[in-house]
Amino acid sequence: MGGIFSGPKMPAPQPLPPPPEPDPEITAAQERQEARLAERERKAEAEIAARRRARSIGGQRSLLSLEREDARRGIRSTLGAE
Repeated sequence: MGGIFSGPKMPAPQPLPPPPEPDPEITAAQERQEARLAERERKAEAEIAARRRARSIGGQRSLLSLEREDARRGIRSTLGAE
């Protein structure tokens, strides 16, 4: 009666063979793509840093403009004509 519920004996499963190695052309293309992405990220971070620097010192630069006669002294507050 034990054979009714247990069913036939199955052989042990064989281990799977290892997967084949990836194509060297594919791995080289992936490395080139990763290098391009890293360069793009580096440029984006540099642009953000440049905008941050420009925002922090941009006001000082406009105050010291060469278009004004005496940029270092600033605006003189005199009443009337000079």
